[in-house]
Amino acid sequence: TRLSASTTALNFGNTRDALELVLSSSGDNIARVLEIDSPASWLTVHATQTGTNGLGRYTLRADRSQLANGIYSTILTIRSSANTLQVRAQIAVGEFSSSDLGTLYILLYHPATEVVVEQAVARVDAGEYHYRFDNVVGGDYRLFAGTDADNDLLICDAGEACGAWLTSDQPATLVLDRNRDAINFPADYLVSIPSAQRVGAAQAERVPLRRIN
Repeated sequence: TRLSASTTALNFGNTRDALELVLSSSGDNIARVLEIDSPASWLTVHATQTGTNGLGRYTLRADRSQLANGIYSTILTIRSSANTLQVRAQIAVGEFSSSDLGTLYILLYHPATEVVVEQAVARVDAGEYHYRFDNVVGGDYRLFAGTDADNDLLICDAGEACGAWLTSDQPATLVLDRNRDAINFPADYLVSIPSAQRVGAAQAERVPLRRIN
């Protein structure tokens, strides 16, 4: 019997205030949630749809009001009658600056056709990465970024940096019906790799995020 979570990392970026976490049980018996510990004052956890055993949906809310500009992270510890889980949460406040991740590939992905239609290659500049896509056909897209340390033409592999708009765990649809600017989002190294799964943006899409060679 084991307790499992829908994700091992939650990234609020600099725009999201709430994200969802689902706890479930597998095995012969049902695991019971005993405690959820959030050590950071800016992160609170609320049960939104749970049973008497504590399994179900939780809403995690981030409060930026008392935080100075910067990037903050914390580890949420979830203890159950079967095992203990840890979920990393990250938040950006104000004009955040990323660390130097090396070469970053920013991909414009078309979910309907499962094709990366445009790619930008960027290096860090004063703590930020800048990108631009020209002559894009209007439509619904998703936006991902990541490194390709092993040069296999796939981003967001284990140990590589990954990010998505709005967050890598819950990518949002970007409607391109006009020129858009200031589409900003954070990217960071993946910190927990479940076996036999691709995490972050690729796990959310369930397709390889193949960059353009």
